Amino acid sequence: LRRAIDEELAGLQGTDVDRADLNGVTLLMRACADGHEVRARALLEAGAEIDKGDEADWTALMFASASGHEQCARALLVKGASLEAVSKDNFTMLMAASYGGLLSVVTQVLPLSDIDAAVVSTHASQAGYTALMYASSNGHELCARALLEKGADMEKQTLKGNTALILSCENGHDLCARALLEAGASKDIKDSAGDTAATLVQQALAGAHMGVRCARSGMDPIVGNRYTLQGEDLCESEFQKLTSQEQRERECIPPLTPSASLSA
Repeated sequence: LRRAIDEELAGLQGTDVDRADLNGVTLLMRACADGHEVRARALLEAGAEIDKGDEADWTALMFASASGHEQCARALLVKGASLEAVSKDNFTMLMAASYGGLLSVVTQVLPLSDIDAAVVSTHASQAGYTALMYASSNGHELCARALLEKGADMEKQTLKGNTALILSCENGHDLCARALLEAGASKDIKDSAGDTAATLVQQALAGAHMGVRCARSGMDPIVGNRYTLQGEDLCESEFQKLTSQEQRERECIPPLTPSASLSA
């Protein structure tokens, strides 16, 4: 690792290590977002500003944490990166770590955080999200359990009416849903569409991928197997239209089979 860092440092000679793009994203932020630990460590040794924020006030540690890059996050924390950074839309370090599933960072930042703080976003799909919602919607069970143990509000709703339990069910995260139910989360709170976690589970049992639309046929939600590649989801009929090579490139995701505790 030391040799690789030295080689990276040599390549940085004469470079403005705090150079940023039009969105204010610096070289350090980009390295952390992409998981390039060696480059991140080299930039830090070269004097890159560790807590500098981009146009939205995201820091390098927020990028590393939200992207799930633990080694980059660890390198930043060793150098004293702030755990109290907050973006312009109130996206906190606790949210970033919960979104990316970095339990080690969640554990460190919890004592410094408002556990039920919510994002104030211009995007309706994100407005009102809390750390627990991010952990639950992304399937990070251990982070969700850590938040629940510290008293995170399970019944809080987004502007669209979603609870952490509804989000976990919509995204097929059985283990997160189970953790929430064990902690006493209600299955009967309705979202803006009138759905409850209980109804979503029943739809999932029927083979539906709730909240997932076929990018080509428009099937919404996809029923049966779904096939994904770089954020594009296809239903079975559209998948069968692909070449053999294209099919091999896609990941097959079967419908959720909820546990008895979810369907009860």
